[in-house]
Amino acid sequence: MFSVVSGIAIYAMACFPLAWAWQTILVSLHGERRRPDRLLMTYARSQMGKYIPGNVAHIAGRHIAASGHGYSNSALIFSTVYEMSGLLSAAGLVSSVALLFSGAAILEQFPHIVAVPLLAFVLPIFYLAHRLAPRISGKSHVGEPVGSGSAPALLFLPYIHYLLFFLLAGGALVLLTTQTGTTLNTQAYMVIGLAFATSWTLGFLTPGAPSGIGVREAVLVFILSPLLGSAQAIVVSVLFRVVTVGGDLLFWLLMEARGRYRSEALC
Repeated sequence: MFSVVSGIAIYAMACFPLAWAWQTILVSLHGERRRPDRLLMTYARSQMGKYIPGNVAHIAGRHIAASGHGYSNSALIFSTVYEMSGLLSAAGLVSSVALLFSGAAILEQFPHIVAVPLLAFVLPIFYLAHRLAPRISGKSHVGEPVGSGSAPALLFLPYIHYLLFFLLAGGALVLLTTQTGTTLNTQAYMVIGLAFATSWTLGFLTPGAPSGIGVREAVLVFILSPLLGSAQAIVVSVLFRVVTVGGDLLFWLLMEARGRYRSEALC
C-alpha cells in the first residue's frame, strides 16, 4: 500500500512538467502571454478527458478552453503537435539510455525494441519542418499567423520537462517493483525504465485506447515477466494503472486547490 500511495504522489508530481511544457510551447507559438496561469488549470482539467474512449477528448477539451482564453487555433494545433513530438522524442531518448546501460540481453529478447530510440529524432525533425515550411512554400506563415517562438521555448525547455516526466513516472514504476520481493540489479532497473517508456509510447500511439489502457499493461507484462515472473508482472502492471489514474486525479485536485487559493488571495 505504501508503494502505491507513494507512486500516486510521484506520478502527480510528474504531471506538473507536462503542464509547464505545454504552457511554454503555447505561449511561445502564440507570441503573447494571455493569462498563462489559466493554462495550467486547463491542462489539469483536460487530463481526465484522456480516459474517455477515443483518447482525444483531453486534447479537444484543452483546445476549446484555451481558445476561450484568447489563444489562436493555429497556435493550439501546433502546440499539440509539438507536445506529441516532444513526448515521443523524450521517450526515445530515455529508451536509448536504458538500452545502453541494460546490456545486450534485452536486445536478444526483444530485438524490435531498438526501433523505439529512433523516436528521439521526432521533435527536431518536426521543428525543422515547421521552421522551413514557410520558406519552401514562399509564405511568411503556415495557416493562421503563429508566433515564431524561440528554439529554447519550443525544443530545449519542453524537452527537459518531458524527460523529467519519464524519470519521475518511471521511478514510480520502479518503486512498485521493489515491493515484489525480487532482488534486482542496476541493469534490471534500466529495463524497468525502458519498459515504462516503451509501454507509454505504444499506448500513446494506439488509436482509440483511452490513456493506453490495456496496451500499456500488456507491454509491461511482456517486458517485466522475465525479471519478476508472470504473476508479479501482472500485479505490478495493474497497480501501476492505479498509480497513474490516482496521480492524474491528485494532480487535478492540487491544481483546483491552487486555483481557489489564488482566487481567495485576490479577494
